[in-house]
Amino acid sequence: MKLNERVAIITEENISRLSYLYGEIDIDDLSRIVNSHLKVAIDEIEEDSLKHKAQNCAECDFMKKYEYDKKIYYCNHTDRIDDMGKLGADHLPKTSPVWCPLRNNEK
Repeated sequence: MKLNERVAIITEENISRLSYLYGEIDIDDLSRIVNSHLKVAIDEIEEDSLKHKAQNCAECDFMKKYEYDKKIYYCNHTDRIDDMGKLGADHLPKTSPVWCPLRNNEK
């Protein structure tokens, strides 16, 4: 969701409603209230963007490697549906394989 879909413009009506809720407020109080709500909205946007980010094996804690003639990368996650969990030899895939248990960002 975009920021402009979550944040209201401060109009006289909004100021009036905030005054009704919080009593008479000056510009500093209004700024504090608005910035508090804006921080929550930005936090939610950041969470949403992380949910849509593709899982990358190089950044994953479950990615392990061993060297046997060449570097072998594998997934050590207990919920993987691939028996061996092999990710690649000498290099990792750009995104996680379809069998990755974290692919849908369910950590």
